[in-house]
Amino acid sequence: MVDTWLDTAEAARRLGVKAPTLYAYVSRGQLRRRTAADGRRSEYHPGDVATLAVRGRRARPTRPSDVIVPTALTAITPDGPAYRGRLARDLAGTTTFEALAAHLWDVDHVDTWRAPDEVLASVRPLAHPAGDRLEASQVLLAATAAARAADPLGRATDQGEGAPRREVVAATGRALLLAAATAFDGGGSDGPLAERLARWSSAGAGTPEVAHLVEAALILLADHELAASTLAARVAASARCDPYAVVLAGLAVLSGPRHGAASRGLEEALLAVRDGRPPATALAQVRPGSPVGLGFGHPLYPAGDPRGAHLLALLDEQVPAGRLAPLHAVLAVAADRGLPPPNVDAALAGLTLAMDAPVGTGELLFAVARTVGWLAHAMEQYEEPGLLRPKAVYTGPAPSA
Repeated sequence: MVDTWLDTAEAARRLGVKAPTLYAYVSRGQLRRRTAADGRRSEYHPGDVATLAVRGRRARPTRPSDVIVPTALTAITPDGPAYRGRLARDLAGTTTFEALAAHLWDVDHVDTWRAPDEVLASVRPLAHPAGDRLEASQVLLAATAAARAADPLGRATDQGEGAPRREVVAATGRALLLAAATAFDGGGSDGPLAERLARWSSAGAGTPEVAHLVEAALILLADHELAASTLAARVAASARCDPYAVVLAGLAVLSGPRHGAASRGLEEALLAVRDGRPPATALAQVRPGSPVGLGFGHPLYPAGDPRGAHLLALLDEQVPAGRLAPLHAVLAVAADRGLPPPNVDAALAGLTLAMDAPVGTGELLFAVARTVGWLAHAMEQYEEPGLLRPKAVYTGPAPSA
């Protein structure tokens, strides 16, 4: 079913153009137009607008603030990210996170991941009781630093101008992700990551249904082209930092409320609604006046974030409706207020609610997932000879003699 058609003002706003440009798109057959029910206004197909928005982002002239990095990893399409030519939404639910990592890293798939004993031992003291796991980014940063210090293989990748081998980066990535899981569940198992992270759930903890939802979220979030944290990771790799330091750089940026921590406010709102607060009140208190970063809208997907839509659909299929009632109540209020469609951060908040997991779980899943993407980008960047250094445009006063 086609979403609500857009009026001229909204279609022009989403594309960043004036009304005459819309007419030009229509004349070229790139944009479908119809006459509104009042017989006077024009309306435009939302899917066509979304496709043109993505194309326009690629075709517009380069601005001074742009950083251009060639990559063969992920393409942003109207249907969401495609990893080496395969849509993330098609992979979610049909493959494992470990297999997805091998696909992005371009290495042989390893059925059972293992980490050195010294790495696991170094992070066990970081494990917290479930109720204390409120700052996922801080624990992940500490786990990464501890794993780096304990892993001679990871430290050995720092070889001056020499680039670490792809297989070595993949091995350190596997060790790091298992270390992160150990820091959160306190165990020493080498089981699948999704199953270990699903143990956070108080609602059917460790069940195949919860693990399936967690795995789908990890796959949908594994990479998203040159996001802010990924740029930080690539800069670190261009300086020949070892893979652990690359991940530390990415984690530092991901922890911001406009990036990996964007789901936290909505997670808190959903819990408030579950405890009896009116949905409108809870939504208004998340981040007044700022729907982006609140869980609604995405600049790359004007018609709606396909990652969020896919994960929300999986939640509706696999979670009892009563458990998701606060989510649907908040989404209904958002729609009534004209907010953009829910994005993947809203879906992560819904997953946290469904799992009955601590606030901050969305950020944890985001960070674990994106670690795979950061290391894939690091592998690419290690092959480049130069240091990645964006060009500044000076706008201050003229230098004096």
